[in-house]
Amino acid sequence: MADRSQSRTMIVSNTPDKSYDYNNRAYCSKLDSENLRGGFPEAWVLIGDAIVLTLGPYGSNPDGSIALNPIQRRNAKTLTGESISVSMFIPPENFNLALLSVELELANKQAEDVHVDAILFSNLIRKYLFNQVMTVGQRVLYDCCGIKYIFTVNQAVLAGKGRSQSSTIRS
Repeated sequence: MADRSQSRTMIVSNTPDKSYDYNNRAYCSKLDSENLRGGFPEAWVLIGDAIVLTLGPYGSNPDGSIALNPIQRRNAKTLTGESISVSMFIPPENFNLALLSVELELANKQAEDVHVDAILFSNLIRKYLFNQVMTVGQRVLYDCCGIKYIFTVNQAVLAGKGRSQSSTIRS
């Protein structure tokens, strides 16, 4: 699924600041972003054969490095300063998500109990994940109305496919 001809090894770095942690993006230099996107305005990248993230440029990121948040580094089983394989991810045709099941937890364990309107929250997550590629087992940091959550993808069903046998899905 990934275009291995565009695969490169990059050095893992931290996201520029915590405000960049609460999304499903990886960041690299403008030059690396243009090279990895292969002419597409926006693209997904496969990080270490573990997770697929939307790629975004960040001006101060040095060439040859990819910035990941702490949860993304854990998903990819890597540490800051290590080398990791990064390649463009090209989904197969008809790669459309019909159902996504997630487990939700508060990112701050000391936070008070929070009551969540399930319908409102599912609509917000749907907008947040629009056009994203998720991996079963992937954990994602998410900021909703100032409350920070971590959700874990438990199940994915592709349209017309029944229960997902693949570990990577696109919403």
